[in-house]
Amino acid sequence: RNGIVEEKYEGQAAGGVFQGIRSLRAGPPVRGSPHEFYKERGLAAALAKSPVFEGMTFAVISANAIWMGIDTDYNKSATIADAPLIFWVAENVFCTYFTIEVLVRFLAFARKLDCLRDAWFRFDAVLVAAMGVETWAIPVLAAGSSTGGVSQLTLLRLLRLLRLTRMVRLMRAVP
Repeated sequence: RNGIVEEKYEGQAAGGVFQGIRSLRAGPPVRGSPHEFYKERGLAAALAKSPVFEGMTFAVISANAIWMGIDTDYNKSATIADAPLIFWVAENVFCTYFTIEVLVRFLAFARKLDCLRDAWFRFDAVLVAAMGVETWAIPVLAAGSSTGGVSQLTLLRLLRLLRLTRMVRLMRAVP
């Protein structure tokens, strides 16, 4: 019995475990990973492949999920244009970060059409586009409208919950 345990865990000393973790982080892209479609060099590719960029994005996704709960409880405005300043600022910060993140990932692709092969990119791009419409386009359109149709935009508040599906990416990254 002792021989089996020793054989099974041979090479798994502390140094071996850390070396294995380092090799996973710095190794070649995993098959099916969008990294295999990224450029070899360039700022966007380096940033998109960076574990720091990915970790920061997960942190912003988490912060956005928490903020959405706060927004749902305390922001009673139908549109972001009518909301108190703190809600307007937060929505613009999150929308700007997510737009930049998707843009960096898009620019990292060697062939731009390969972005369509990455399901996570397509998913994120749709969510960010919807967030951009809600945060930037609707307030501009609503400001030019004198009708009472703005109150019907509360349906968009429900659609914001769709953004929480980005949390699936977080769950995928946690072992």
